[in-house]
Amino acid sequence: MEVWAAQTSLLEGGHYGKAWSSKPVVHQRKQCPTWVGLWKHIRSLRTDFLQKITYRVGNGSHVKFWEDKWIGNTTLREPYPRLYQIASRENSLVAHNREGNIWNPLFRRNLQVWEINDLLLLLSSLEEFKIEEHQIDRLIWDNLTEGKYTIKANYNLLCSQNGMLEDWPWKHVWKD
Repeated sequence: MEVWAAQTSLLEGGHYGKAWSSKPVVHQRKQCPTWVGLWKHIRSLRTDFLQKITYRVGNGSHVKFWEDKWIGNTTLREPYPRLYQIASRENSLVAHNREGNIWNPLFRRNLQVWEINDLLLLLSSLEEFKIEEHQIDRLIWDNLTEGKYTIKANYNLLCSQNGMLEDWPWKHVWKD
């Protein structure tokens, strides 16, 4: 997973840094028209790919608090849209929303009365979650029991969704 993040970041002119995300691709068509088409197709698979991964938080330095799927089966912005709207930084990392061992989500303004219940529910869901300061954050591939991503597993998943698995001579491509 780190290789994918590093490569997409390098190809897009960014740098492999705090969060696992990449910037939109901007190329001049005169320089590399074939590359742009290929990269555009690869980028179109990003949404499907991101739906298949979750984040295992270690120290929280790479996982986005509101926008990544790291606690439960959804992002925190979905069950708490009002809190997300007033978050001081929507793309803040998990580590930014803690002070020592205490959860402390940051907001642009003081909460209104009707938002306090949402905050209590959020803090309740976070209460049982333990941060492991000495562990790095990891991406986990949802479709495999080991949680490791392989091209073969992703290929089999895509083919099974499209009904191509039986027709494609994949045994000539990969060995078991």
